[in-house]
Amino acid sequence: MSKKKKAKKTGSLKRFQIRTSKKNLSSHAGLAVIHRFWQQLGGEAWLNRELGSLKADNSVYSLGRIISILLLSVIQGATRISHTARLARDNGLRKLWDWVKFPVETTITRTLELFGQAQVVKFADLNQNLRQKIWKRKWFGKITLDLDSTAKTAYGHQQGAELGYNPHKKGKKCYNALIATIDQTKEVVLGWLRPGNTFSANGSVEFLKETLARLPKQIYKIIFRGDSAFFSQALLLLVESLGYQYVIKAKFKGWERWLLGQAQWRFAGPERWTTQFTAKLAGWDKERTFMAVKVFKEWGDGGFLGPFPIYEYQLWVTNLRLSPNKLEDFYNQRVTCENIIDQGKNQTGWGGMLTQNFWTNDLLFQIALLAYNLTVWFKLRFLPEGEQTQEIETFRQRIIYTAAQIVFTGNRWYLDLGADNPDQEWWLQVGDRQLSVQPF
Repeated sequence: MSKKKKAKKTGSLKRFQIRTSKKNLSSHAGLAVIHRFWQQLGGEAWLNRELGSLKADNSVYSLGRIISILLLSVIQGATRISHTARLARDNGLRKLWDWVKFPVETTITRTLELFGQAQVVKFADLNQNLRQKIWKRKWFGKITLDLDSTAKTAYGHQQGAELGYNPHKKGKKCYNALIATIDQTKEVVLGWLRPGNTFSANGSVEFLKETLARLPKQIYKIIFRGDSAFFSQALLLLVESLGYQYVIKAKFKGWERWLLGQAQWRFAGPERWTTQFTAKLAGWDKERTFMAVKVFKEWGDGGFLGPFPIYEYQLWVTNLRLSPNKLEDFYNQRVTCENIIDQGKNQTGWGGMLTQNFWTNDLLFQIALLAYNLTVWFKLRFLPEGEQTQEIETFRQRIIYTAAQIVFTGNRWYLDLGADNPDQEWWLQVGDRQLSVQPF
């Protein structure tokens, strides 16, 4: 066999040389359309108008520019402030956005440290402001509002990172967060970052009040679903006074033992029983409806008395007119909220981008929440209906991590993706739609 034929059969290593003839290349071209969407919504302009006074007038970088850099970096996949360097190295996007200079990590950190509690609360207004603009175009009159608490592990000695309830990393310091999400759109309405040793139920009523204040005006009917952090009479009184419906997971000292004395169980399927009853707990003003499910788990060793059954219980308080089985199914749809939180913590860095200052960390948390929402709103507006619920990482891989050359010719900018891009039809449609949309 000749050397030539042998090379073809075994597959020889192809020779290539490296050259640098192309200019203004971008490996994250999807950020171009996200940035245009962000500018059309007026996000950067709002920051400079409402919070720009935090920085001196002669600053090289405006506050809006600093926050935009962090926002786009999070969407790009950053989990540390230092990861903004990835955006700094994208000469194509910087050319398109006219970002001649780019701030270093210390400049970004010093800017964030200008924020105190009042400024962080004010920053949360931006999320509400942009949401209202989106909902003017597409909205829901009836929503399911999911309320949840979650722990985010912190590695270090950051302010506010304390030992507390941390089921995934027991014994590790963490932050404790309250989150409110809309099931129909998968967006986050509000998030509170709290020290890790905060009792989950603390501040839940105030959190709900602020959540309601930040909802779009078009909403006229709400069903609340909440974990046990929201089980309190004060919260139930608030929801009932507004005429809304709810199902909240009930959990209090000795609740399983109390349940055994209250309930008359009905067989509801193999190894499964349900019950429904009304009860007035100590300190409550009236009776409320409770529903419970118990499921056989295993046989316990009772010694000479013989084996005994061990059950798992779930208990809810509700004013919904559903059977216990249907109520359980409805409550378990809170998995959507849990998936949102999982995406937020693992794919958009909620509570993971940390400094030593608590309010700086809270601001970074709010920026990450906004980055998540911005991608949700973008998907609702520009992706086909069947693709609007795709996870952030999937969205990154398909849209954000798109290679292109940024070209200026004929007095116009172009995002040249190449003729072999598999999503070229979608890109052309998005480009046309964005160009036809006036700023919100």
